[in-house]
Amino acid sequence: MDPDAGMAKLRREGRCRLCRRSWHDAGGIASRHHLIPRGQGGDDVDQNLIPVCGTGTTGCHGELEHSVHARARLRPMLFPDELSYGMIKVGPGRFNKRYPQEVTDAG
Repeated sequence: MDPDAGMAKLRREGRCRLCRRSWHDAGGIASRHHLIPRGQGGDDVDQNLIPVCGTGTTGCHGELEHSVHARARLRPMLFPDELSYGMIKVGPGRFNKRYPQEVTDAG
């Protein structure tokens, strides 16, 4: 991973994109969530990295990794360049499945 990718955004926002807690209030653990995982072709670029609290298994970062409901809550908080990146990188169908606009109990 490019160690500088997403760091300016993490510092600039100063809080978790999902729960909106400051890094201090979130236990001081800040990380960068890949909208499109590297294993699925995502790059280490600013448009693909979202500042969140926790790690890949804890806090909001863990929740985003494991819950489509969390990803649906994140969707309206994505910036236009982040949405564009995801749509272009994996296509609208795959992106909308990973980050749905809503989740029903059946889905």
